[in-house]
Amino acid sequence: MASFLAIAVLATTNWYIYSRYRQRHMLYWSLAWTLSCLRHACMMVQQSTHPMLPLEVGYYAFAVLSAQCIVVGAAHFLARPVPRWLTPLAVSNLVWIAVAVPLGLPPFWQQAPVFWFLAGSLIMTGYSFLRVRRDAAYGSLLPVAVGGTLMVWGLHQADYPFLRQVVWFAPFGFLLSAIFALATAVGMLTLYFERAYDEAADRAAELASSEQRFRRLFDSAPDAVYLHDLQGKILDANQAACDALGYGKDQLLTMGVADVEAKLGQEDLDQLRPPTPAGHTATIEGLHRRADGSTFPVEVHIAVLGTDPPLCVASARDVTERQRAAIELAVSEERFRLLAENCSDTISRHALDGTYLYVSPACERLMGYRPEEMVGRPGADFIHPDDHPAVLASLATIMAGPGVALTQFRALRRDGTEVWVESNSHAIRDPATGQPTEVHVSTRDITERLEAEAERARLSEQLAHARQMESVGRLAGGVAHDFNNMLQAILGNADLLLLQLPAGSPLRGGIEEIVKSARRSADLTRQLLGYARRQTIVPRVLDLNNAVEGTLGMLRRLIGEGTVLDWRPGAALWPVHMDPSQVDQLLVNLSVNARDAIRGIGRVTLTTSNVTLGAGHPVAGASCPPGRYVRLTVSDTGAGMDEYTREHLFEPFFTTKGVGQGTGLGLATVHGIVTQNGGAIDVDSTLGAGSTFSLYLPAADAELAHPVPAAAAQPAGGTETLLLVEDEPQILCITQQTLEQQGYTVLAAVSPDAALTLADAHPGPIEMLVTDVIMPRMNGRQLADRLLVQRPQLRCLFVSGYDADIIAQQGLLPEQTELLAKPFSLDELALRVRHLLDQP
Repeated sequence: MASFLAIAVLATTNWYIYSRYRQRHMLYWSLAWTLSCLRHACMMVQQSTHPMLPLEVGYYAFAVLSAQCIVVGAAHFLARPVPRWLTPLAVSNLVWIAVAVPLGLPPFWQQAPVFWFLAGSLIMTGYSFLRVRRDAAYGSLLPVAVGGTLMVWGLHQADYPFLRQVVWFAPFGFLLSAIFALATAVGMLTLYFERAYDEAADRAAELASSEQRFRRLFDSAPDAVYLHDLQGKILDANQAACDALGYGKDQLLTMGVADVEAKLGQEDLDQLRPPTPAGHTATIEGLHRRADGSTFPVEVHIAVLGTDPPLCVASARDVTERQRAAIELAVSEERFRLLAENCSDTISRHALDGTYLYVSPACERLMGYRPEEMVGRPGADFIHPDDHPAVLASLATIMAGPGVALTQFRALRRDGTEVWVESNSHAIRDPATGQPTEVHVSTRDITERLEAEAERARLSEQLAHARQMESVGRLAGGVAHDFNNMLQAILGNADLLLLQLPAGSPLRGGIEEIVKSARRSADLTRQLLGYARRQTIVPRVLDLNNAVEGTLGMLRRLIGEGTVLDWRPGAALWPVHMDPSQVDQLLVNLSVNARDAIRGIGRVTLTTSNVTLGAGHPVAGASCPPGRYVRLTVSDTGAGMDEYTREHLFEPFFTTKGVGQGTGLGLATVHGIVTQNGGAIDVDSTLGAGSTFSLYLPAADAELAHPVPAAAAQPAGGTETLLLVEDEPQILCITQQTLEQQGYTVLAAVSPDAALTLADAHPGPIEMLVTDVIMPRMNGRQLADRLLVQRPQLRCLFVSGYDADIIAQQGLLPEQTELLAKPFSLDELALRVRHLLDQP
């Protein structure tokens, strides 16, 4: 009975411990001692009454189950695995008991398997406790005592089937078993309490270490950290809080949150009061007040701790620099936005596949699209298809490495027109990987710039052409005077010889060839001067139709019978202001050029018309001044010209004809004459389809001049007195002889001073002055002005071998001035003198 009561107390104690701490090994030990109580109960009932089969079976079964629970509980207590053989062997013993006891086998055979199972279980468990001591898991000897008790108890259980047969030992054997069981139970409880004490000490040490770590962490935190209750009373604060606020820690512990937080009021703290759950967090922006009264912005993170009563831990971070950085970032972003939105260039961001991510408002001026219409669309949609390869190559360049790519391409506007743009693009890269993430592009309209460059190139070409003209003009002008004087001497002497030779003289043919050669030389000089716009001209208002009609006979002889000359005059043609001889030069050179371009039978068409050109109207690739023009068109059905020929068409000495077949000055002369008169030339030509030359001559505002009567076929002489002034003695002598042969009285002077002396000394009238224009110390115009003061009725005929520029430098001849250009024939001289003297 005493054993039963002791084990019952142990079982109750184990159940109490288990119910409080819920540890698994206590559950099994509680079951073990409860089953041991039931085993003792079966034994006591069986001894007080007659033996019963169920009590016998229960006695053995409770013993097996109690041993199994002791082993399992010890395994969990020692954190070791439960032996795999335990359960199968226990089940085998239970089956054996259920069979052997009802069959009434001898006591030995009934008891031996059960007690030997008990012995093995107890010995194995005792060995486990001994190993704990050996492994230094505990510092005391309790594991050895418990393990030794279990092993002795197991040995006692092993010999119990034999000793129970000894009558006098049976009561003592059961008593020993009970003692061992009690000792084991007490030892296990003692081990449990010892472990609990050690674990509590470890937890206390760990808690102290944790608190120390927390204190270090708390004090070393860079942010200000406070511990306060839900009423806002500060319970603790770290050093960072003291430094930030300028208070000592003792001062802070007497203050509340509202004392240091300028924006956080009591109503904010009320939100953290119960029923606020533990673990609740909140983040607010505050304004801490320092001890000196100054404030600074903070970001406060508050967490509710699950303590009793609940407390709050708040960490406050000074965000002054962050707010300043945010303000600077906002200002920077605003500057970028204003820059992007007000920049005349279009600024855009692209994904790596070319999709627009952002487009500045300038795109509407450039492309005609609003920014939102372009964002999300591929950039290729707005690029001319022919320029895609260039743009892709540029994109590949900036993707391959750092740098900026400059690309020119045609962009497609909303209205379908094309505009030349220049894009400056570079890749934005990930700082960590260096891989491109997007592309930034600035784009500007360069259409006007390209047009300006083209215009600059055109002007450069015109300048080069002008300089070329100037060089040729200087060459021609420099030699014209002397060359014309020499030709004048040749022609004058030749004409005098022809006058002296009879009609059948064999010498006339040679002299006539000399005259022809001299005239061809004079024409060549005139062409050079016409190209360089330096020939001496006397412009007048004339009807271009009449001027063209006067040359048709000559032009038909020039182009030959195989080519048809078609004349289509325009109606009510406006007058033009130019020298009639220049009209002849234009028509002759263009007609000859058309004749040479025709192979076989062809047609040359001359047309005139009135044209009004508006501002910026293109003629010959340039903008012709607006106004009224008379257009003279010469077109042919010849072979046409290629692009190279058209580009060099008006260059001096450029010709497509064979050697000895052309001088290359014909079209250059045409260009010089038209330009000199303020006009322009437009050429339209295609290989195999002929050429058309359109000459635009400015219309004159004045009325048409009265036509000059045609001179008589044969020059007529006279008896008038002429004053002849020429600084070249040879020309003076020839001219004097010619005029005297016509019956005139000639006063010859080699200089203006000599002429003035002769005029003063001559008592009679002087009807005409024939003088060179350019002479030393006094020009012909100045001489004429002085003589006209004394002789108002004096007629003047000017002669010059100089070009127009030199004459202009010495004094331009007025309108209707009679000018005879060297070289001239004697008949031309006689006709002009007689015509001038016969004028009313």
